[in-house]
Amino acid sequence: MGRMMPQAVLLLLAVAVSISVAAEGTGDEPLVRVSASSLNVREGPGTSHLVVGSAVRGEILALLEEREGWVRVRTEKGLVGWVSAGFVE
Repeated sequence: MGRMMPQAVLLLLAVAVSISVAAEGTGDEPLVRVSASSLNVREGPGTSHLVVGSAVRGEILALLEEREGWVRVRTEKGLVGWVSAGFVE
């Protein structure tokens, strides 16, 4: 039984990683470029949501979702969050 435990843990870890990757997209998403000098990446679509990171002019972001003037993106470093659609092209 002790030998099965590490295998079970590895299997669970592999499943968790697969689910996480699937939830954040396939890598085939459309790309957008940051047009502002600096752009806040937020937890949700709106300025009332906390800033979780930033992106800089020229940075390429994967477009995951669009909602009422905001886009959910994944940065080159893997950060997922929301930015104002007016500052990406």
